[in-house]
Amino acid sequence: MEAQHLIMNMIETGRADFGQYARHPQPSTVVLSELRAVASRMLTHLDPDDLAARVPAETLSAYLTLQPSDDPGRRATTTGRPGSMAPPTAAMTAVGIITALQVLGEERLDTAAQALRTVIGKARDGSEKTTATTIRSWGRGTGPVLQTVQLAALGPLLRPSDQLRYQTVALPSPPSATARQIRRRSHKLPATLWPSWVVRLSPPRGAYQRILAPVLASSVLMVGAKLELDEAASILGYASDGGSLSRVLQMLRDRQCWEPIATALVRLAHYLDENDIPIDYHRRRALDYSNLLPTEQWVEVCRRSRQSPGTGLRARIARCVLFSWISGMPLDRAPDFPTTGVSTFRAEAARFTEVWSLQFANELRHVARDFVDGRGLQSEPVTWCPPSEMLEGLDLHGTDPSTIDIDHLHEITRGHRYPAGSAAQELGVSIETVRLLLEEHPIPSSPLSIAQARALGQVSHAARQVLTEEELRRRYLDEHQSARAIALDVGVSKSTVTRLAAEYGIELRKVGRYFKQHNVIDRDWLYEQYVTRRRTLADIAREKGTSTTYIIHRAHDLGVPLRPSGGASTRKAMDAKTDSTGAASPTDAEEMTPSVERSR
Repeated sequence: MEAQHLIMNMIETGRADFGQYARHPQPSTVVLSELRAVASRMLTHLDPDDLAARVPAETLSAYLTLQPSDDPGRRATTTGRPGSMAPPTAAMTAVGIITALQVLGEERLDTAAQALRTVIGKARDGSEKTTATTIRSWGRGTGPVLQTVQLAALGPLLRPSDQLRYQTVALPSPPSATARQIRRRSHKLPATLWPSWVVRLSPPRGAYQRILAPVLASSVLMVGAKLELDEAASILGYASDGGSLSRVLQMLRDRQCWEPIATALVRLAHYLDENDIPIDYHRRRALDYSNLLPTEQWVEVCRRSRQSPGTGLRARIARCVLFSWISGMPLDRAPDFPTTGVSTFRAEAARFTEVWSLQFANELRHVARDFVDGRGLQSEPVTWCPPSEMLEGLDLHGTDPSTIDIDHLHEITRGHRYPAGSAAQELGVSIETVRLLLEEHPIPSSPLSIAQARALGQVSHAARQVLTEEELRRRYLDEHQSARAIALDVGVSKSTVTRLAAEYGIELRKVGRYFKQHNVIDRDWLYEQYVTRRRTLADIAREKGTSTTYIIHRAHDLGVPLRPSGGASTRKAMDAKTDSTGAASPTDAEEMTPSVERSR
């Protein structure tokens, strides 16, 4: 009676808005054609046991009694195409309408699809070939509602790539994306899907991120499009290929994690189609990266961030990492990616961002920013990622990085040579998730010791800020200060000053020859300072910017008596020498003698 009421009301109003038609009301003529198409398949492919689970017993009994199994008219399509003949009895009509409304009268698409899937499965097992294209021939005058239910029912039976083309995990429809729409979408897609999305869409095991990321990116391009696998890969620069796409998508399906991943990919495709994004990845893929992070810039980055520049490997890794950031391409497409030792290089590159410091990471981000700006792309950010809210409600195997406490992560990774592996094991997450977090939130650095600072060039860098070339030339050449005196004044070693002088092209003078030529020290002055005022040789040498040895030699040459080494003996010897000359008393002399050295 309920089915009859729906049919009568639809005929009277001329339209249907019940069940599957609530979202897209249809004219009654279209709905009747769709009911007839579904009913004919139900009557053709369902046996009495299947019908018993769907039709009231009294109606089914009348149907089976009036249509015995040996009667050629038992099935509406025994000798013809389903739906090509009108049902010969009222009972058959009732059974057909009841079973058809269990599909088209359902409000939920998944429930309607499940009800139709049994019939489609039996049809595929029989003589009727049922595919995404042949379902359109179920009957004349059918519309989009039946087609949506058909595709949803057929979805699990399709290949993963076809599920994306027909969007069977969302609101199914035939591929309709135009070449222009595909081109626009490709400009919004990196060749490797964004890392924060890849870690969420990764299966529990069995997929390397470097293989999965380009496959997922090409898969987004296939949503709603009539693209072959190789064609989709080629549009994004062949970061993957058709064979890899087929194998990885099938693997995801076999691991029972494909449906939520496919749903995420369809949502992402719709988001990219409906929204402008701040980066043109097609243009990024076409940039020239041959001059990214030259050696001089790399050395300066390391100096400012207190990192060792290394012997060349770290610089190559840094260039490849920057290339991947900016271009959205795989690491192995970078100009500096090696042709030998690839496995080792990949392993070191993966570890690169696990152990970097915040300052080092920020320096490299500045390099990336300057590179992008230098290509006239000041309005674009260096990197970008779609909002993760699109993944809400999906049963994904990958851990949501936002659920991990960063302070705790730093606590368990600090001091480890390979922090991502140990942290992933302790937290029960993938190593890619930990690497992503450590890239975005580097482990805080510990203060450097003096030896470490010197080894990393920090001492020279600090001295360079004070002793510019102009300043060092003024002190050393114009004011005739010695390297030692300058070093003491600045607070660095003499060797640091000599290195800076060599860097600035300042020729160092030979101490002995310089003083002889300029007659800086005469006998009266040296006698006054050393004997009368009782200053130490080291103190005099510092004032004159020369060595203690030179002062000793000069004293011998000028006949200035030297004190013996030692404290008390020195004072006694000098007291004896100065009693007759009225020299300063030991007490007065000691007040003028620096405490740094009393060697003479």
